[in-house]
Amino acid sequence: DTVDEGNIISQSPSAGTKVDKNTKVSYVISKGKNTVHVGDYRGYTKSEIESKLDGKGLKVSYTDSQYSDKDKGTVVTHSPMDADVAAGSTISVTLSEGPEPAKTANVPDIRGKSYDDAKKALESVFEITTIQATQTEDQTLNGKVASQSPIAGTSLNIGSTVTVSLYAY
Repeated sequence: DTVDEGNIISQSPSAGTKVDKNTKVSYVISKGKNTVHVGDYRGYTKSEIESKLDGKGLKVSYTDSQYSDKDKGTVVTHSPMDADVAAGSTISVTLSEGPEPAKTANVPDIRGKSYDDAKKALESVFEITTIQATQTEDQTLNGKVASQSPIAGTSLNIGSTVTVSLYAY
C-alpha cells in the first residue's frame, strides 16, 4: 500500500535473473496506496468523531477550539473534509466552545438596595463605585442606593462601572 497504482511491486523471477526463452514471468501490480474516505463530520461530538476516525484507521489532532452556534464539544470543522486520505493520516479537528459570551449586559435596577446587595447584583458583570451621599430624613434608607448611573435597563459593556449614590441619615 505504499506503491502508486499501476506500478510493479514485485516480479518472479527477479530482475537480472537469466531465464530460458519463453519463460513465464509473474508480476504483482499495485492497486494503489491504501486510502480511506473522510466524510463531513461537522456536528459530531468529540467521542463520535474519535470513534468514526479510529474505525477508519485515522488519527485525530485537536486544534484550537472556537465559539460557534454549536454545542460545546461539537465538531465545528475538520481538515481534510470530504476527501480520500492515506490510511493512518491525522485529521485536524476544531471543536466548538459553544456560543460566544455576551459582551454587553443590561444594568439591573439597584435603587433601594443596600450597598452590599447592590454590589452582589453587579459584581459578576460590572464594577461599582460610590461618588456621593444623598442626605435623607428617613433612617430606614440609610446606606441604601439613592440613584445609579447609568440607569436600569441600559446596555453596558461587561466590566464597565456603575456609579451609585447612597442615602445618608
